[in-house]
This record gives sequence, structure tokens and C-alpha cells, in this order.
Amino acid sequence: MSQTADIPENAAPEAAAMKDSIRQRLQKLAERFEEVGRLLATDEVAGGSSQFRELSVEYARLQPLAESFDRYRDLERDLAAAHDLEDDPDAGMRTLGEEELGR
Repeated sequence: MSQTADIPENAAPEAAAMKDSIRQRLQKLAERFEEVGRLLATDEVAGGSSQFRELSVEYARLQPLAESFDRYRDLERDLAAAHDLEDDPDAGMRTLGEEELGR
């Protein structure tokens, strides 16, 4: 199921905007995911300790959230770039922007 299934196709881009509080929470989770990944790569943790097991579980729990948030941010950047093309003085670039927004 699409994550945007509840947003009408003709909705303004702002209708899909994420609340700042949710964005901040997801940003913290993504940062923790990176931190746990770095910790798992250290010699102190990688030796099979109980800390390694705990961090591995946390990493596995955070991974889908961090990856989905990264994808969301990529899509936001793509959307902003397509909107920028709509204002381009070159008609071909405007058409490209409109096509990208129509996908």
C-alpha cells in the first residue's frame, strides 16, 4: 500500500508536508541509526559482547525507519527541484518540471 494513499492526487504539495515534531523525531532516529552503525564497527563492540547483540537489535529496529526517512527526504528534494523547473525561463525545462510533477 502506498504511504500517501490518504492524500488526494490533486492535493497541494503542502498537504503532504510532515509536521516538524515528527521530522525532528525521525531525524534523531536516523542519527541514532548512524551512531549505532559506527559503534557496531568498533573493535570494542564487534567482539561478540552483549553490547554487540543489543546494538544489533537496535540497528535492525532502526534500519527501516532510517531508510524510509532517507527516501522521503530524497523525494522532497526531487519535488522541490521539479517545482523550481516550473519557473525556468526555458520552455523545455518547464515542460520537464511539469512532467516530473505529473508522475
